[in-house]
Amino acid sequence: MRGALYLCGFMGCGKTTVGRIAAEGLNLTFCDLDEHIEAYVGRSISDIVKADGIDRFRDLESELLGSVFSKSRAIVALGGGAVLRRENVALIKKRGILVFIDTDFSVCRERIKDDNNRPLAYEKTIDELEKLYNERKRIYLDNADYTVNGNTSVQALSEGIISIYNDYIQR
Repeated sequence: MRGALYLCGFMGCGKTTVGRIAAEGLNLTFCDLDEHIEAYVGRSISDIVKADGIDRFRDLESELLGSVFSKSRAIVALGGGAVLRRENVALIKKRGILVFIDTDFSVCRERIKDDNNRPLAYEKTIDELEKLYNERKRIYLDNADYTVNGNTSVQALSEGIISIYNDYIQR
């Protein structure tokens, strides 16, 4: 049995939405790492970052990434910064494959512009956020096993994820 498919990409790229649909289509478990962290700590990501700082949030992200679906088949939506730590990428590669949802900044920005639960989104100017997007995009591309076009419909994107997963488990 092969492991999990991990979705990465910038906030608002569609990881959670598409991950849920693809997992349902494949009859797999779905996990949103940010939601898992919130349930574990009992506070929102925004509250964790405000009270404890971004480094503490990243520590929790690494800790809980190590505990989710270590052996089962699943689709896991990572937080936008989860692949910033090399140890997280190494763990992901050991347990499955990493798929980057490549969605244009303008699309991501439109989706997150009014979301107060994304600390990095509301604490930064649009120019700062776009700079962060560009910095992270290179990291996503450098680490992903597959890249999918996130500028398509949710249906087309979920079908692409399903196809990648089916190819992966047949290898």
